[in-house]
Amino acid sequence: MMAYTICAVGWRTKDFAAAYPQEKAPRRSLREEVYAIEAMLETAANGKNDTSPEAQGAHLEKWQPIIDALTTLKNEGLLDAYALFERVDADLAKDYAGYRAEHRDMLERYIRLYWCGFE
Repeated sequence: MMAYTICAVGWRTKDFAAAYPQEKAPRRSLREEVYAIEAMLETAANGKNDTSPEAQGAHLEKWQPIIDALTTLKNEGLLDAYALFERVDADLAKDYAGYRAEHRDMLERYIRLYWCGFE
């Protein structure tokens, strides 16, 4: 969805330097990724609630299963873990150790639920 891209680029250009003052150049970060996913979910929810013909014509049903899954992850507090495990690249991986130090339980929960299928 376009909202994801716009918000990711916007966050990187406006907010990265303040959030990561020790880094010399902007990069894809965990904060950016989660911000962009949440913005995409909000945009999708607003579009779904908009009953105007224009909005309904723009709503793509094929995205609904993905939006529903990401909304579940958000509600469970697991969007960060999802980003670090499922959407990781070299830049995003730089945020793993810091997140793990404070949220090991969330990473373990994600693995148990979504990789192993344990309740």
